[in-house]
Amino acid sequence: MRIFIVLLLLVSLAPARDRGGFLRASGLHCACAEMDCRQCAHRDAPDYCAGSVTEVAHWGDIARWRIRLTFTTPRENRVEGYQRLQMPLIAVYGGRLAQRGLALAAKLQPSLEARVTYMREVPRGRDPLLVLRRGPGAIDVRVYPVVRHKPARVTLLAYALTRYRGSEGVRLYRTGRRCLAIVTGRPAPEGPADYVDREGDRYLYFLYAEVCRKRFGDHPVRYVPCVPHLETAVTGRGRSAVSHHMALAAFPRAIKLPGHEFFAAVP
Repeated sequence: MRIFIVLLLLVSLAPARDRGGFLRASGLHCACAEMDCRQCAHRDAPDYCAGSVTEVAHWGDIARWRIRLTFTTPRENRVEGYQRLQMPLIAVYGGRLAQRGLALAAKLQPSLEARVTYMREVPRGRDPLLVLRRGPGAIDVRVYPVVRHKPARVTLLAYALTRYRGSEGVRLYRTGRRCLAIVTGRPAPEGPADYVDREGDRYLYFLYAEVCRKRFGDHPVRYVPCVPHLETAVTGRGRSAVSHHMALAAFPRAIKLPGHEFFAAVP
């Protein structure tokens, strides 16, 4: 029986296909938008997920978002909540899980250890949260358990590429020594873009500030806190946001991974 449960969990944590429960916010520009997402929890249950996005800050092409997901189920037994979020580009860097009267802070953790711990805690009936990267603009959110009359509420903190309302051809954003150049209309002639937003006709280049200035000239620079986070979301590498190597996870207070503290304050 234990072997069957472990195999079932391994299948459930494999790269997920599109199951229809999407939170689409590619054109979001308002301060808050409400979205309903069907088919988002356990794939054998007619469960329900409601989502909302609040824009906390905005810098031209980039916004800081607070994403809230509420998982519910009409079933008597416990189920696993699942939701895939898809946007043009999203970098998730923090959050928390509120469930059955408890609030657990979520932190970035090495993804292998986080996945193993999640699989271990689900059969024990404990309350884990796991957020994994599936691409530059796609993340999977898994939470257990979702119980009837006791919603599981997940809050995610993220930076996202949003619709640009201006007309400039080149915008420069800088965090420390890293610079993000966004070009509208056509790619820069010096080399291929690191990321292409086809819907917004934008080309993104992540460079050191000195190289960026030489390539794109004396354009105004916006100083923002999020260039490394967005670069991690694009490349899948790095530790500043959910990536191939880092997952966002929250586990019961008694569970700790070596060298990592799970219960810091949520920013």
